[in-house]
Order: sequence, then structure tokens, then C-alpha cells
Amino acid sequence: MAILANYSKEWNKAYKEQSKLIKKALGKPCPGTYHIGSTAIPGVPAQPVIDIMVLLKDVEAAKQLVALGYVESGDGTYTLHQSGLSYKAYCVDANDHDTIDAHMGILGKHRASKKDTQAWIEQKQAWAQQFADDAQGYENAKKAYFEQIAPEAREKNRREQKLGSSIAIGMCLGMSIGVALGSAMGNIGLGMCLGSGIGMCLGVALGAQKNDPKEK
Repeated sequence: MAILANYSKEWNKAYKEQSKLIKKALGKPCPGTYHIGSTAIPGVPAQPVIDIMVLLKDVEAAKQLVALGYVESGDGTYTLHQSGLSYKAYCVDANDHDTIDAHMGILGKHRASKKDTQAWIEQKQAWAQQFADDAQGYENAKKAYFEQIAPEAREKNRREQKLGSSIAIGMCLGMSIGVALGSAMGNIGLGMCLGSGIGMCLGVALGAQKNDPKEK
């Protein structure tokens, strides 16, 4: 039965604790983890399963999760069942940017705004009602939906990453310009303010150029 539990702040706390254990157990082959899925979105009801994307430089290292009580469940996933809460670790090659961007893009889509989050809540509730006595049907509906939105979500995530990087570069350039302007005007504070504005504009312009389809 597809039962949705009300959102709990304990979910994020549980993820952080489990993430520490995973990274300690896997060591250097694991450069990081991400909390994904509905339990990572404040306010969204979900099945009490903490989804964790585990990045690996060596996918064979995933087998070390067994020492933490995880059981291999196929397709690079491992599950751990505890009292009242379960964990699902999705082990992904750290260089598999298509999969990583898809997961992060889908997560970003559902928490981009209150409107987007509410739409996701309503969709999950509709599935839960439709498949009240069919847990597999509920999972199949989610999987089909994720496969449908993954390409667009992946590209959106990449565009946002490029824009963020461009703005950071622009701000660095802007600070340099600001110092020069401030020194010339005898007012470092004013120069830095002007530099910040110039840097932001440079970053946005650079990001727009990188995301221009004509440039691909």
C-alpha cells in the first residue's frame, strides 16, 4: 500500500547522520553524497524512505555498504531498513554527469517555488489515492514520470550550473575593477559597489552566452 507520511524535519537529520556513516565507510572513493527524492523537499509528504545519491570514483566500493547493514537491491542500489525509517542508496559513478544532473534537476524542479512544490504534493497524493492497494503501481507511475521529465530537468540543471559559475567569475572580475575604480576615485567603498554591479552584469552576460543554443 502506498502510504505517504507527513513531512518531518527528522528526515534531513537522518540523511546527514547516514551520509557521515557512508562517507566514513567508503573513504576516498566516495567524494560526496546528496539527499534526493521527496524527503529532501520541506513540506512534501513522502514514504519514509531516505533517498541518498552516493557518488563513487570506484563503483566497486559500493559493496562496502554491506558493512553498514545495506542490502544490494540491483541496478547499483542498496537498501537499509530500520525501525520506522528506511534508506535507499543510489550508487553513481562520479563521472556520470548525465545521471547526476538528472537527479539534481528533478529535485530542483520540485522545489523551485512554492507553486512547483505544491504541484508535486498534489501529484503524489493523486497517485497514492489511485494506487492505494497497489504499491508497485505507485512506484511504476513515479518511474514513468521521472523518465519523462529527466531530459528537460537535466538540461535546466546544467544551465543553472553554468550561470552560477559565470556569475562567480564575473564577480571576481568586478571586484578587481572595483578596487581599481575605488583607488582612482579615492573611495574604495563606492568603487567596490560599482564593481559588484559590473561583475554581476558580466556574469549574467557570460552565462547567457554559454547557454545560447547557437554556441553549441
